[in-house]
Amino acid sequence: MNRKHMRKKLFFTLFTCLLFTGCSAQTKKDSSEQAIRAVLQQQFTAPDAEYIRLAEEVEKQLLENRKETADPQGVVSLPEGAPELQEMEAYVKETFDPYFTENGYENMRPLLFFYHWSTMDYELEVTDLSINQSDVAPTHYDFIAQVLYTNRQGQTLPFEITGTAICPEEGKIGKMTVDDHGLMQQMQQDFPQS
Repeated sequence: MNRKHMRKKLFFTLFTCLLFTGCSAQTKKDSSEQAIRAVLQQQFTAPDAEYIRLAEEVEKQLLENRKETADPQGVVSLPEGAPELQEMEAYVKETFDPYFTENGYENMRPLLFFYHWSTMDYELEVTDLSINQSDVAPTHYDFIAQVLYTNRQGQTLPFEITGTAICPEEGKIGKMTVDDHGLMQQMQQDFPQS
């Protein structure tokens, strides 16, 4: 009877360990996929009204600073710590920081609102998104996003966005590479700099 009780106890302990190990691996995968999904949705759903408002405030302040200089074509910047820049940086950090490692955020920060232009009439929409964890390297995830780009003439073009994200911590992206397969080039063609 004692042996039977020990076997049940051992079986229960092994089952519990396997259950928690499987659940913890699934949780890591799920939270990492959620982070990747959130970042891609934010990057390729545009325009972001709050970001545009903040970018316009920065641009407005830059124009005012340019008027105050003798050379209207001269390089003008906002001083470090300018309220407009701080507010914009706070918004970017609030939006993306939860999904990145500290180093990952610092490396990706300049590109996070890359597809959000303030003075253009356009729209980006993610219509489908698939994320697959690598069998060989469990911290690596490949993704494919289907994005519709509508320009100011109302023409809608589909783009496939592909890339890889590395999640060294649970739910945190350490590195991300993105290939937009010509989306930025099309946007620049539709909205040439004057």
